[in-house]
Amino acid sequence: MPQKSRASLRATPPGAITLACPFYKFNPKTYQPCARLKLSKISYVKQHLVRAHIVPPHCPRCFEVFSTLLERDAHLRRTEEEHCEVRPGTVEGITEATKEKLSQRSDQSVDEAEQWRDIWKIIFDEPPPHCPYIDQDLPEEINLYNDYLFSEVPKRVSSSTERRELVQRTLEEVAREWKHLWRQGKVSAI
Repeated sequence: MPQKSRASLRATPPGAITLACPFYKFNPKTYQPCARLKLSKISYVKQHLVRAHIVPPHCPRCFEVFSTLLERDAHLRRTEEEHCEVRPGTVEGITEATKEKLSQRSDQSVDEAEQWRDIWKIIFDEPPPHCPYIDQDLPEEINLYNDYLFSEVPKRVSSSTERRELVQRTLEEVAREWKHLWRQGKVSAI
């Protein structure tokens, strides 16, 4: 049996359901390339996060991003004499502290979806999405639309948890109905 390596992260054939990159679920528009990955195990999700989403070297004052730590350090030394402009902002990604938390073994007593939600909670300070998967049976544009809809609508609903859960269930129901109609050829993807 061939060893699993980076090849495990390559595109999945249509018809497969795979775990999603948490960054893709958080912001489908920005992280759309992550939707094409085959992340069939929790360990592959963690591996992808560490390889693709580490916070790049940046200045903590102006948030300028650098290609290397040497460039960042040179910028920081220069700014000791003449400070760069302090700007509000953040740089998205996995910090060293987050990387350390992700390196811990997942709780094997819970199912894969719950393990994925635990990863989400380590990375983001908000409730995880209901579904940690990407349905690769659907066209890419529809997955993008679905995930964008599911990430944005609950954020825009009032702070009532009950109302947010009702919206989430309604969205899931409508998405299931549309997929059923699409499989029957009654609607088109585009």
